[in-house]
Amino acid sequence: MGIFEIIGPIMIGPSSSHTAGAVRIGKYARRIYGVSKLFDLVEIDLFNSFSESGVGHGTDLAILSGILCFNVDDERILNAFGIAKEMGINYKFNFMGINEELPENTAKITFYNNREPFYIFGESIGGGLIRIFNINGYNVNLFGRHPVLIVIAKDVPGIVAHVSKVIADTGINIAKAEIERDSSIGESLSVFKLDADFPKDRLPLILENKNIKEAITVERLEEL
Repeated sequence: MGIFEIIGPIMIGPSSSHTAGAVRIGKYARRIYGVSKLFDLVEIDLFNSFSESGVGHGTDLAILSGILCFNVDDERILNAFGIAKEMGINYKFNFMGINEELPENTAKITFYNNREPFYIFGESIGGGLIRIFNINGYNVNLFGRHPVLIVIAKDVPGIVAHVSKVIADTGINIAKAEIERDSSIGESLSVFKLDADFPKDRLPLILENKNIKEAITVERLEEL
């Protein structure tokens, strides 16, 4: 266990789990969705402790601040509602109460645009640390410590080989790869944890495989 896990982060707000962790859930969810991608509405569902005591700890402000790409020690967190309004960002919070099937400090963040909703489940695991555990129905384990390449594709042979070759040709090593499959729709979600950021200008090479629906490069959380 490192010193960070013991004393927690330097932050705005009273609780490392309900505030710092919440900021990071929002920030990492926005990166997974795409910082430059537009959306009409972001909806945040809070569960369990986040729902029961989140307002008192500023969890709602914190998650919205993360979606606005603020850091955990950014003084603008206290004005996140007003800043979001000034930026024309529409948001909605739902306090969902207790759900025993979900971790204690859980948030579901859904981005709505003119395509299908894109949703992410994340939890705050203490000391300001987080885990993203579901993306659009696919189980994942993302802690924000590695650069990541996420690939959504048809569940057919050759996807992992194609993506791995492009990554290797870029000169980046794969630390770990995880694949989740959904046989009901014939699609898969692959997560490649990398030793360095995958360049955005190389994404078209990933998409040359016509069975690949989407490729997302996600930077690590800098403060971890």
